[in-house]
Amino acid sequence: MWKKIGNMSLKNKLIWGFLALGTIPSLFSGAIIYNEMNTIIEMILSTLTPNDALQVHLQLQKIDTLYIKMNLIIITLSICFSIGVSYNFIQGIRKLISHFQRVRQGEFNFEVEVEKEDEIGSLTQSFKEMKEELSHLIDKTYKLEISEKNAQLKALQAQISPHFLYNALDMINWALIENGDIEMSHIVIALSDILRYSIDDTKKQVKVREELQQIQNYLLVQKSRFEERLNYKIQIQPDILENEIPKLLLQPIVENAVIHGVENRQKEGFVRISGRAEDDKLIFEIKDNGLGIKPERLEKLRQKIAIADKIVDGNEKVHIGLANVNQRIQLTYGEKSSMEIKSKVDEGTTICIILERRDDLDENLDNR
Repeated sequence: MWKKIGNMSLKNKLIWGFLALGTIPSLFSGAIIYNEMNTIIEMILSTLTPNDALQVHLQLQKIDTLYIKMNLIIITLSICFSIGVSYNFIQGIRKLISHFQRVRQGEFNFEVEVEKEDEIGSLTQSFKEMKEELSHLIDKTYKLEISEKNAQLKALQAQISPHFLYNALDMINWALIENGDIEMSHIVIALSDILRYSIDDTKKQVKVREELQQIQNYLLVQKSRFEERLNYKIQIQPDILENEIPKLLLQPIVENAVIHGVENRQKEGFVRISGRAEDDKLIFEIKDNGLGIKPERLEKLRQKIAIADKIVDGNEKVHIGLANVNQRIQLTYGEKSSMEIKSKVDEGTTICIILERRDDLDENLDNR
């Protein structure tokens, strides 16, 4: 709608004015942009804009519109992405909290899946490793306690009023001394020491010299039984005598060697006990010259001892002590220590115990 001024419209006045001034080319194609100013003097501001400039202006407007739309899309996508990331993060945290609560309640028998490789995935992987290690330690401690309780139960079953036995052995000892039978007196004293050592549950670890003393007492008693059929030799390096080992670790092995090296032979039996230090290891070997073990039976024996099974088939009942010793070694020292069995038919059997030589044995055993 053009505004009228007098008898001439504003549009016509502008065109007439431009033509009068000669400012509009005869071939001009475009738009006249004007603005009427309400002042005391009537003034009209006007501009001639060619079509080319108008097209550029329209293109710029389209670009501005497109830019605004793209920004809105990017902002929307960013918000959606942030919501998705936050949701996944929160879900991962919730799962991790759920796992922690299950472990807190003492439940370890469940699988932890690491679904992603982000920070939450790293935390989940660390939790999984911690849970498995904690489960292993609890299982290890539980098995060690069961093993110790079984040993204590056997000791209690065998003790049969220890004070009465101590008093009886002491009485027998003095009677033997009065009769001048010093040799039997030494045997009775050795038997009394063995009894005290076996049923004393106040010490879980002893020095090598203490275990060695009980082995000597045991061999002294057995020597009086087998006489010339039993001979033995003990070779222990002096520098390991003060090292600590689990109590009753070697005595069952020596007992096994005596049973298989002497009882089952008509000829002279021989048992050799040695101990030495190599680097950070303590190595003990108990060797007998008994009948030995056939290869297939030896392999079966190794497998059963390796899984700490109690071997109760026929004459193999005596090997329960070996399985117990191996189980205690694994529970106390871990995989760095072991018990090895070597045997040849008609040549004898050698049992080698390899222990990690360390200073924290006392603390480790007490904590269990």
